[in-house]
Amino acid sequence: MIISRTLSSSDWQINMPASGRKDLRWHKTGRYTYIIYGYPVHLQNAAPFDPEHIIQADLDSPAHYFDRTDGHGTLICLDHHRQELTIYTDPYRLYVLYFYLTAEKMIISDSLYEIRREVKLTVNEQAVIELSVINTTIGNKTLYQEIKTPDEGCCYTLRVPGQEPAVSVHRPFPPPLSGSLDREAFIQRFRSWTAGGIALSQGTSLALTAGLDSRVSLASSLEDPSRIHTYTHGFSTSMDVRVAARLAGRAGVKHRFFDLDNENFIREIPAFFREVNSSYEGSLNALSHAHAVNSYHRQMEVADTFLSSFGGELLRSYYLPPGLKRGASLDAMADGIRKISSVPTDLSLFNDPATVEDRLNQAIYEELKQAPETADLSYLADYYYHRRNFNSVTTRFAGRYFRVFSPYFSRCVYDASLLADPEVRRSGDLQKWLVQPAGKKLTSLLLNDKEPVEESVRLQWLVRQKKLAYYSRVAVNKLTNRWTFRLYFTDYDKWIRNYHNDWFRKPFVHIHSDSGVDPEKALAFTNGYLKGDRSFAYYKLLTNLFSTLHFIQQSDH
Repeated sequence: MIISRTLSSSDWQINMPASGRKDLRWHKTGRYTYIIYGYPVHLQNAAPFDPEHIIQADLDSPAHYFDRTDGHGTLICLDHHRQELTIYTDPYRLYVLYFYLTAEKMIISDSLYEIRREVKLTVNEQAVIELSVINTTIGNKTLYQEIKTPDEGCCYTLRVPGQEPAVSVHRPFPPPLSGSLDREAFIQRFRSWTAGGIALSQGTSLALTAGLDSRVSLASSLEDPSRIHTYTHGFSTSMDVRVAARLAGRAGVKHRFFDLDNENFIREIPAFFREVNSSYEGSLNALSHAHAVNSYHRQMEVADTFLSSFGGELLRSYYLPPGLKRGASLDAMADGIRKISSVPTDLSLFNDPATVEDRLNQAIYEELKQAPETADLSYLADYYYHRRNFNSVTTRFAGRYFRVFSPYFSRCVYDASLLADPEVRRSGDLQKWLVQPAGKKLTSLLLNDKEPVEESVRLQWLVRQKKLAYYSRVAVNKLTNRWTFRLYFTDYDKWIRNYHNDWFRKPFVHIHSDSGVDPEKALAFTNGYLKGDRSFAYYKLLTNLFSTLHFIQQSDH
């Protein structure tokens, strides 16, 4: 989608994709064109907010729109009489747009690549560093210096190039709330919101793992188990596969297992990667998510809605650095977040290695500084989570295949995360509360073979046994410098080295001059990794960088 206007044009030009997309819907009626990007929900009638059903009363004021909707999505309204473009941005930063605004031209799009086809752009070195080291960009920056994302929960009005957009704020990240969280009321609100989303579907797909986020989604969707189609991808011996199959059986929902240990999948990894990266656009590690293509295509056979478990970290202050004392400075908080976010990295791959950590700290600091409250460290951790762009990229990819419904991205969860005691958030108890009403069928199995959902002597004994086995396997992997024991549900490290060696090397041969990456050192490091001379721990760094470099090079052609 491209919406553009130049100084010489009399009105905005709209170019929509030729093929129908689930996540992009539009309708023209009289003087208005309405475009909805994503999946907002109309609260009054608990129905999808569709462009065909928009009435101007919904848009009497921006406050009306934001008060009457929830879920994630952006609404665009073009008034052809006034030649005015109004954009109501996603409050949860999931369905974000890209703005290219100069004195001569304005371009609004859902795609970096589409803007890149229209104008000359400069690679954003800071974004490349963030994507390589901390897995995502943060804030409003993108992979290109000239393109920014708008702020969340705002109304933007754009008229002519060279004129600053008018902006009003309506649903930003909420400030700290007074009061306390009522446990039962929270559980009821979450389950009611989830049930409402599932009721809009014919069949709902849920990626079920051994972790906490998807178990909450499952526990909250059992009012109508016939609609739920769970699946797990991995190896037959993977922990996720074993635990998920047992959970689905106990809950009485359908379950499918997609085996990644087969030649057909391994052979198609480059093709699957290209499909993912065409959506991720270098803004996340597309290679590590290549298997999602196979799973999504298979699940489309049985479901029209994707019940997303993205966002659960918001309920457990995921980015709160351990050991940081109350009253710590923003600088200390930024440094702590960088440390827990960073993948194992060789800084010599970058042109100015001595500055990389400071640049990351400064970028995180600048985001934290914008938070409505900077004294509460748990609040800051949640605000940082909200401002990182990981969930946006992954949600928009799923939205190409399904209508996406996210239990976690709702007013219910955002309010609860602010009302709950910080200790309750950090411990994961908020999410465990949501699982426990489902009873023993979901609580008697450990989370990730490491942590109990509820207290019991049996579960504590199991935790000790499982942890001992886990740490023993980690030690063997480090000693052998390979995945002697598979601790994850994929093995891209092995697949790259053994089957796609030359393909993986290509983006490192012609590194973009303004990417901030040292071409000679990066290629030598990659060659060493592919030969087995570098630790397998660098897998994330190199595949992060691979995805970004691949997109930059492809978009230049």
